[in-house]
Amino acid sequence: MPGRPDLAPPDGLAPGERAGRGALAVLSEIARLLNSRVDVQSAFDEVLRLVTELLGLRTAWLFLQGPAGRRLVFTSAHGLPPALEVDGARPLRHGTCDCFYLFYDGELREAVNVVECSRLQEARGDKGGLVYHASVPLRASHGVLGVLNVAAEGESLFDEQALSLLTAVGEHLGTALERSRLFTRERRRAAAFEAVDRVMRRLGELEPAGHLSLEAVAWRFAEACRAEVGAERVAVALADGERLRWGAVAAEVGAPLPAGSALRPGDAVSPRSLAAACWRKGRPHFGQRPARRGSTELVAWAALPIEIGRRRLGVVLLERTGAVGWTDGERAALRSLADHLALALENARLVARARELARVEERHRLARDLHDAVSQNLFSLTMLLAAGRQHLQAGQPGEASRAMDEAQDRARAALAEMRRLVREVRVASPATPLPRTVGQLAGELSRLASSDPLAGRMGVEVRCVLGRCDPRTPLEPDRAETLVRVAHEALHNALRHAAARSVQLSLAVARGRLRLVVRDDGRGFEPRRARHGGGGLSIVAERCRLVGGGLRIRSRPGQGSRVEAWVPLQPAPEPAPANGLVPAGGEPGARPA
Repeated sequence: MPGRPDLAPPDGLAPGERAGRGALAVLSEIARLLNSRVDVQSAFDEVLRLVTELLGLRTAWLFLQGPAGRRLVFTSAHGLPPALEVDGARPLRHGTCDCFYLFYDGELREAVNVVECSRLQEARGDKGGLVYHASVPLRASHGVLGVLNVAAEGESLFDEQALSLLTAVGEHLGTALERSRLFTRERRRAAAFEAVDRVMRRLGELEPAGHLSLEAVAWRFAEACRAEVGAERVAVALADGERLRWGAVAAEVGAPLPAGSALRPGDAVSPRSLAAACWRKGRPHFGQRPARRGSTELVAWAALPIEIGRRRLGVVLLERTGAVGWTDGERAALRSLADHLALALENARLVARARELARVEERHRLARDLHDAVSQNLFSLTMLLAAGRQHLQAGQPGEASRAMDEAQDRARAALAEMRRLVREVRVASPATPLPRTVGQLAGELSRLASSDPLAGRMGVEVRCVLGRCDPRTPLEPDRAETLVRVAHEALHNALRHAAARSVQLSLAVARGRLRLVVRDDGRGFEPRRARHGGGGLSIVAERCRLVGGGLRIRSRPGQGSRVEAWVPLQPAPEPAPANGLVPAGGEPGARPA
């Protein structure tokens, strides 16, 4: 009878015991093969060959659940007759059979004979003597994963013993397939979270470089996801009041794009778009769509809100072509990506706000300097000129001359103070070219040291020393500006407040940092008062912190001062090549026209 194992058990055994020993040998051989493979799905051809050989069958073919977990899909076969093998097994890839109905209705719990097989009945040509087949469920702990069909030549049906053996074989296959899929899911989950880590490291590179605008963060995120997550298309929409605007839209060159109007950064997001719906509902959406009209290739898409607490910052959309839908692990990783992007955008907003507050505070300090120095000198100048006029009218030329000399000194002091403030404003102006190498910064500091009028008038020696470093080392403009401001503030304090007789500025590179040290031999001060007094040193300390550096002050009354500032030398990220990032031709997740 078909389906009986054709193995030679030891002599002297009863027929039932002999059949039992043969069945155990068959299951043992199949289990050995399945246990030797981690990815069972890639070894189905060999598994079906072994099943047919051990059970003495003519052919076997396999259907597994598709990605959606419902429809059965032809997966593999061995020993098909010409009538079923024609056109790439077309009779098995299309149409249906009683085994499908049993599977869909949940009635296929064990191996059964299928007497009326529409596929065999409708096949044309050489059927290899096949009339009936048995259908075997691939049972696992979470249900039936597929159907194994086996057939032998002739019109005999499989008996109960053979069907029991086939049921056991199906359970072996189902358990092995479930284990393999679980391993694959966990591996994809681990790979997805490793990709999240790489994306976040790329985002982290923006912070010390000072490129912290919301658009810069969005573009770096899109580029990193395209490179690390395997998404051919990434779009980030940012909140603009009550609306959304595209902050970054990127796609791999040559990636299949759905038809639709081009999306450009800065354009408003359509209120009826997928991005707008995701933003309104505040929850992620995942799905699949055809890559093109009439195409069998699928695109997996994801739309995720970008949120901080209850505040929605935007939406990120991703598409991946030629792959199955997102696994649970990948969905969790994508949600984590959206959360990290939210933190990066919020950090960029807070840094921008801190910089603006620092600029406001600096303007206030300039206003205080104008009031404390220039305004007072000009007021004294007017009083001295009035006194000189009175002396002249009273016939006292000597007194008038002394008043005029003192008024001239006051005018020179006011002029020097105004020039200093003008230099500070010019340094802060974005239109002024800033040093871009260590050598250019050293030249700027030398000019600052040699051109200070207050130092010349007071006879103070100011030197600038360049230590061990390569003058060609690149330097970000905002870091160069920070060190120039530190040098200007420290020099100003040494000349105006400390009554120093000599000041030295030294510049050197060590451990990936550019270090500026300003020493003077003045009267010194208490650093704690400088840190908490809200003066110029507090402002430049904040500047150093914002570019990833720091400021340290060492001073004691009567022992001079030492101001040390450092900034990182890590180069800025390279801009994306023109042929590597292009505007997308439609919104990710949109259906083809």
